[in-house]
Amino acid sequence: MKIKKQLLNIKHARHPNQKIKMKQIIKEGVCPFCPKYLEKYHDAPILRKGKYWSVTLNDYPYTETKYHFLIISKKHLIKASEISRQAGAELASHLDWLSKRYKIDTGIFLMRFGDTRKTGATVEHLHYHLIVGNKKNQALQFFVGYKK
Repeated sequence: MKIKKQLLNIKHARHPNQKIKMKQIIKEGVCPFCPKYLEKYHDAPILRKGKYWSVTLNDYPYTETKYHFLIISKKHLIKASEISRQAGAELASHLDWLSKRYKIDTGIFLMRFGDTRKTGATVEHLHYHLIVGNKKNQALQFFVGYKK
């Protein structure tokens, strides 16, 4: 989807390569999480597709993670209230599949939506993170909110 307003927040990029890619996306004026552009700008393979969501690994995972998945809305949604019941049911199916396929019994599941200045997200397009730490008995910590 071509966009009128900037949906990327480069201030939240954590890797130099991520910043380079984001500058290119901003020039093109598109949403990198919309299906038309996801595979163009996202390096990790899409692991599973549904009617409402795409499941992939994060190109720029948080440090100390074993897995860092993204579950990205196929529709350009901004608000959590825009998720339909059908999309919610499919989301649960993706989580069940990930948990079984990757033997996940402990992790962090969070949604980013809305204004990236307040969420710490790089892309203003509704998406979830499923994050699994790589060390037993060690708490996983990472930045979620906005920087002051």
